[in-house]
Amino acid sequence: TFNGPVFRHSDGWISRFVENKLVNSTFIGTSGTDWIQNVFVNKQGEVVVVGVLKEWQELPVSHKFSEEKLDTNGNACMVRLSPELDKILSVTVLGPSWYLNSAMDDDGNIYIAGTTPSEKFPVSEGAYKTTFNGGKETWAGDVFVCKLSPKGDELLWSSYLGGSKDESNPVMSLDNENNVVVFLNTTSE
Repeated sequence: TFNGPVFRHSDGWISRFVENKLVNSTFIGTSGTDWIQNVFVNKQGEVVVVGVLKEWQELPVSHKFSEEKLDTNGNACMVRLSPELDKILSVTVLGPSWYLNSAMDDDGNIYIAGTTPSEKFPVSEGAYKTTFNGGKETWAGDVFVCKLSPKGDELLWSSYLGGSKDESNPVMSLDNENNVVVFLNTTSE
């Protein structure tokens, strides 16, 4: 069923076609404003959805790396669905965010770049940048980059990436050695 508000940024939907025939389709979202950013299919045929979900606590959360919930932002989430799109296999919650972009490597690990206004976004020990550097806009703040295991049960690494002002709209990709390449907008000097 449709859960979202009836306006921009409500529920997303995912459909699977085989030989020009619709075989599976489902809504994905919460009662809040949601943004589905990327969809991947892993080697097991599971559908992996990366997006920002406003009311993530409405879903059966399996792995939570942050308890923080801001009124102005949703949280970066990874949702794994069965190949038939008939059940949620896991839901991973990262932390408050806005714009997201993601990639999947050949092993099924998920890399996510996004913006966060959170000073408490989960970062890993020894990361490039472990502290929030600034930004005042709810849709911007610092960019973060992280890597999740295929099931979303491990945050393999995570780092802030930003200057003293706002960063936004990260676009990312992986090179042939799975190094992360990130392009973003910044107002920092």
